[in-house]
Amino acid sequence: MPHINCYAYAVGANKSLCPGARKTGDSSIFDWHKVKAITTERKRELLQACMKDGLTDMPLTGRKIAVFINQYSDCIDYHFYKLDEGSTWSDKLGDQGEVRHGNDCKLMNLALVGRPDARGDIIVDQAFCGYLYVPQNLK
Repeated sequence: MPHINCYAYAVGANKSLCPGARKTGDSSIFDWHKVKAITTERKRELLQACMKDGLTDMPLTGRKIAVFINQYSDCIDYHFYKLDEGSTWSDKLGDQGEVRHGNDCKLMNLALVGRPDARGDIIVDQAFCGYLYVPQNLK
């Protein structure tokens, strides 16, 4: 699974996806490369894009994921974790990154602040947006 991003990893897709583009494949639909601040509106925008892909905020029998926004010096970007069997969390750092495992997704994401990401860019802040659920029958 070396060439999928964190969103695809969390929702169980077999190719990299941007939130909101699962059905269309249009990766330009969600471009934050010029957005410089994490805001309530950006959190809402990210959650709505995921829900457009079929995810829900209602607990189901499907996979639970955690949604974050990471801030860089010149832009913001999303990041996702999935709850694995055994109640541990995992994530994938970029489309070339390794899969990481831990007990607390919020602490895992907080630990990214001040460190280079998979591209070598430094995350300067982060925000938790909420939990969503991936239905088992999501296609």
